[in-house]
Amino acid sequence: MTPQPSTAQSAFDVYMWPSSARRVVGTCVAINMLDGLDVLVLSYVAPALSKEWGLSGSALGSVFSVGLFGMMLGSVVLGSLADRFGRRLIILAALILAAAAMTVSAFAETLPQLLLVRFIAGLGIGTLIPTVSVLAAQHAPAGKAGQAIAAVQSGYPLGSIIAGLATAPLIQVIGWRGCLAGAGLVTLLLVPVAMRFAHDKEYGKEYDKEGARQDAERRGIAQLYKPETLIQTVILWCAIFLTFGVLYFLISWIPKLAVDAGLPQTQAIIAATVYNIGAFSGTVTLPRFKGRYRTAQVVAVFLSAGAIFLLIYGLASLAILPLLAVAFLLGFTVQGGFNGFYGLASEIYAESVRATGMGWAAGVGRAGAVLGPLAAGWILDMHADMWVLFVAFATPLGCAAILSVFLGRAQYRGTAEKA
Repeated sequence: MTPQPSTAQSAFDVYMWPSSARRVVGTCVAINMLDGLDVLVLSYVAPALSKEWGLSGSALGSVFSVGLFGMMLGSVVLGSLADRFGRRLIILAALILAAAAMTVSAFAETLPQLLLVRFIAGLGIGTLIPTVSVLAAQHAPAGKAGQAIAAVQSGYPLGSIIAGLATAPLIQVIGWRGCLAGAGLVTLLLVPVAMRFAHDKEYGKEYDKEGARQDAERRGIAQLYKPETLIQTVILWCAIFLTFGVLYFLISWIPKLAVDAGLPQTQAIIAATVYNIGAFSGTVTLPRFKGRYRTAQVVAVFLSAGAIFLLIYGLASLAILPLLAVAFLLGFTVQGGFNGFYGLASEIYAESVRATGMGWAAGVGRAGAVLGPLAAGWILDMHADMWVLFVAFATPLGCAAILSVFLGRAQYRGTAEKA
């Protein structure tokens, strides 16, 4: 990797910012925790849900994927509305929609009912993901947008960790329905917090909705295909598509695979929680490397290491402690590298189209997230050996690392041409 002259940065530097910026970024972190909370609660209760309803691998994969499909549409279709109507309005609407659907999912009696409410919950959460990242970046001090986005992305593994710590003891008491209802209640509690602190701001001024509407034509998806960003957009979309698929295979299936391998459900949840502790550590550590090396280079190294740890996790027969260590490293590298793509998107796109650019990148990536859990279910239904499953997902992770290298070169050429 080529060293950069800039100093190292960390997502934790946010705590030294002005109080107004800390409040907004902190609120965005809390909101982004919902993504991890919702997805991980479902994956943690999946063994109990699958046993009670007698679901096949492909049916359980559809439960995972339908919410991710909703997130994809929410990121692309609804997330970009924040550029037109303001972040605060879209955040509040998405929170209410997600809270209602997550709560109702606890009362589903059939698979089609559960699929419907999971899709609606995904719409709400998918809308939040690009919106809160852009809102946090806009409130950050000059030159600190990347740190703000890294801080917000740390919310995902934090929500996952909390979900694991809460679900492991509670599922034995309140069952999988109670856990899903609890996730909906937590989401609802964030609505008044967002009303108080999620204030719109753009270009250093309070958000002007009328001005945003007049400016909307310049903020459409066509701006992502401008000659100076076209190649970078295509490479970014391909890389994030592949990584999303691997990431959500891990998130969705690790607890279920651990139970099938003979671990008690509580220990399986602990293993997944350790993975997410690693994910949080990787997310907040990646900006330290970005301060010295180009973001794309750091992402490529993280994802390459993640592919290696994925093979070790799936193919090696490990005792519980080494298994937990590998799970930690797997989360550190895969989630840390993946979150670097949001930082790359913020570097590629101008502020006026940043929510649209990040929303489309996240939306295209969510297509991979939809296919990842489904593909795992299909492979398991074919009764393939376990090594086939893990090699099948290590391969796209390695490809994403290679694409990150090409993305870095495209960025460098674009910067040189501007100079």
